[in-house]
Amino acid sequence: MATVSGADYDVHLGFWTNWSHNRANGATITLKRKDGDLLISFIAIFVALSGKSFWRICCFITHRCLSTITPQDGLYHQRQAILRNADTPEDGAWRIIQALLAWRKNARRPILRLLPLALLAWTTFSLLLVGGIFSSRLTSDNGSEVLLTGKHCGPTSDLSKVTGDDVKLYRNPQIVQRSTAHSNYALQCHANTTGEEDCRLYVKPWIQSTVDRNASCPFAESICKSQTGNIRLDSGFIDSHHDLGINRPQDERFQMRFVTQCAPIKSEGHKTILERPNDVPVAQYWYGNISYLMSKENYTGFTFEVLNNYTHLDLPSYAVAVSARPEYGLGTVLGLQGGKSYRGIYSFEPIPELIRNDADVALLFLTAQGIGFSTRVTDPWFSASEEWLVSRTNNNVGAASKKALYLTDEPASTLGCAQQVQFCNPNRPENERCETLEGMSREREHSKDLWNEKQLEAIAWAESVCPQEFVHTDNLVASIGTSVLLARTGLGGGIAGPIPDNQWQLEIEHLIASSLASLQGTFVESANGPRTEELKRFQVLPETAIAKSMCKNQKIRSSLYSSFSALPLIILLIIGTSLIVVDIGLEPALNAWQEFRAKSLTHQSVSRSTHSRLEWRAMSFLQLQRMAHQGIGSGTWFKTTSENPVTLPYQELGMLDIRDQKIPRLRTMTEELCRWYEDGDDSSSK
Repeated sequence: MATVSGADYDVHLGFWTNWSHNRANGATITLKRKDGDLLISFIAIFVALSGKSFWRICCFITHRCLSTITPQDGLYHQRQAILRNADTPEDGAWRIIQALLAWRKNARRPILRLLPLALLAWTTFSLLLVGGIFSSRLTSDNGSEVLLTGKHCGPTSDLSKVTGDDVKLYRNPQIVQRSTAHSNYALQCHANTTGEEDCRLYVKPWIQSTVDRNASCPFAESICKSQTGNIRLDSGFIDSHHDLGINRPQDERFQMRFVTQCAPIKSEGHKTILERPNDVPVAQYWYGNISYLMSKENYTGFTFEVLNNYTHLDLPSYAVAVSARPEYGLGTVLGLQGGKSYRGIYSFEPIPELIRNDADVALLFLTAQGIGFSTRVTDPWFSASEEWLVSRTNNNVGAASKKALYLTDEPASTLGCAQQVQFCNPNRPENERCETLEGMSREREHSKDLWNEKQLEAIAWAESVCPQEFVHTDNLVASIGTSVLLARTGLGGGIAGPIPDNQWQLEIEHLIASSLASLQGTFVESANGPRTEELKRFQVLPETAIAKSMCKNQKIRSSLYSSFSALPLIILLIIGTSLIVVDIGLEPALNAWQEFRAKSLTHQSVSRSTHSRLEWRAMSFLQLQRMAHQGIGSGTWFKTTSENPVTLPYQELGMLDIRDQKIPRLRTMTEELCRWYEDGDDSSSK
């Protein structure tokens, strides 16, 4: 099944500007998914390291500020020791809470002295935890916005350099394949919001039209079956940047708006039955003259022709099992704004009742010859109320049944649609931003009073891109025919299931959704370039600076890549690196500064600063261990103000005396203590 997929697009890797934001906030870096995952892992680790450095800086500053040369209680010394040795905020918080519980009855104001530090530690830990979790959200799992390189940019819409055979062999199959893909995309993505992978290619998953299902007749009142209950679909303002993914600054953007209004058309007075000798009668519909190949010799006079009430179920000896199944038929013609001739394979000149001076007119002809409807159909386009009275007990149908089927009321039912497009400047006031609504196929000139030069060049390139695969309702039908019909899903073995009363409106909504999907796709496919060498023969290369820039600034979504906003990454790296550097360099820098200033300070100030500096060093667990051993006269110590004090080589130190297990002590090694350990004598333990 032809689908819209983002697997074959050439994506730009590295830095670029996403103009959904300003230049600073829009700075973006795109990496392959595996590299993006590595960056996310690095950020998570970096956040943890930065947070640890922030906590250590807070501990250092707090320790220095609380340091005093006056005698203090045990809580003071334990608090200073915790601040010095708690390497992580969670470790610090846990130790401070334990100290608070232990000293709650044995110290002055333990809550006031410890609780703020505990709150600081838990807040830091919580922020680190949240930062680590959300570092994985720096990019979206359901598809990051990425930029196409545009190296092979150019729509395949130039037919002037190729032969008719080239068109048949390469261009037409491409149009059919892409039209099928857009119809499938609309069916899959516009009908639900489950977020399938194939619905994540475009920057906006789908363009939702505003639907009026009780609109008036878009043509002369005499030609519509009803003056109310018709349908009008308005796409609203489709923004070149936000909806189509053309990544340009605000002053280069434009908007498009599509309005389609449709109604079932009467056949009375516009149909004749032509009896031909030895042939099945045909029904001819007269809604305007058609000339093929722009030649009067190929003039038909009528608009559409079909066999009249051809129902092969009634043919003698007909058997379903050995014949092709009955199928819907779908035809179309297009008339230009003002009734002008269409310049193409055929020329259609609609009757006055169908002419619109502000819109193109498309007629859609539905046939259901030979299809048996299981229930009566009141939908005005699929209408089927004639009972097929042949008994369903023969081999034509299969299992015996007395229930009647229904045949279509018309050999061909007609829908008429008025199609309009409008260009708007999003940078102008609302009441003066738009051109008039006009036919889609009209060659228009855009006013320089409404647009700046960059916008005009952007619109010109967009109009050259659209013919690649932007399909209106008429050429969508011309490309893939009945494949676009939703009603086909209920047709099997020539028997159609129940048809709702508004099936024709559902069909039009699907046609418009497919058309808008093709509008999004045409800019993406054009920027990516032709997929085969044969299609390059049809390519139109960009020539202006704006066109080249648009080629290199087409956004899509892809789950194969990761895009990160560069600004928060840079800020995070700067702040985190600064914290780590400060954590490493704060103590030696402050110590050097204090030693330099000591020459000009009083003795009391020198003593205070020296005390706070040495207390920080002395409170490290290795220094505390050194002081414990040195306090009992155990060992000869060197480097007593460094991070790692050491003793004389191979010198043995004191031992832990656990004879009183309630009060373990550090003691110098004695014969009595050694004997107690060797003999296992615990008689003196209490």
